[in-house]
Amino acid sequence: MSSRFAPNMVDIEHPLSGIAPVATEIGEQEAIAKFLMHPSKETFLQGAYANSPPMVKGMLENNFKEFQGNQRQDGSKVFMNPNDIRAQKAMVVRTPEQQMYRNLGLRELNEARTVDLQKINNNEQSRVQTAIEGLVDKMFYAATQTKDQQDVRRLGAKILNLQPDARTLDAAITKKISESSTTPEERTKMKADIIQNLMKIKRLQDAAAH
Repeated sequence: MSSRFAPNMVDIEHPLSGIAPVATEIGEQEAIAKFLMHPSKETFLQGAYANSPPMVKGMLENNFKEFQGNQRQDGSKVFMNPNDIRAQKAMVVRTPEQQMYRNLGLRELNEARTVDLQKINNNEQSRVQTAIEGLVDKMFYAATQTKDQQDVRRLGAKILNLQPDARTLDAAITKKISESSTTPEERTKMKADIIQNLMKIKRLQDAAAH
């Protein structure tokens, strides 16, 4: 199961449509560019990993601490996300047997499924975030420029249908408002108005559902 999404092809009103394959060469070139700009063991390993076949990737993970986390008492070991070792984000725990298979470039079935699911979820989350920012932008324009309340409600409903978390939505609203040439007091009011509109739309959605 291998799915990739092209973030530059996001339809903000249909963010999970138009799924298209992305060339892996982009990630490989980025890793090399980072090494050339900031040469270090870390960026060298990242560049080598991005440009290696599966078996070599497995050996890099097993033999360099940059790809690893803590060793557990039962002999298993935590492994970090190998595609971004600077982030030091734990991705999977492998038993000694699973580590042996990884040296062959293989993953245990449950791990392979988990990794693929993480990739899909991360890419979908990125697409949804791009869509939310675009919809907030259009909603802001409809509310402040065209004064089209029907369009405001339509766009607001689309935002809520994406079920954004509060932090993502607040960041998108704050980012858009900060771009306007207004006073801090006006920006505060704008934000409150947008949130109030979304609350009204949410109440209407809930009422229609019952």
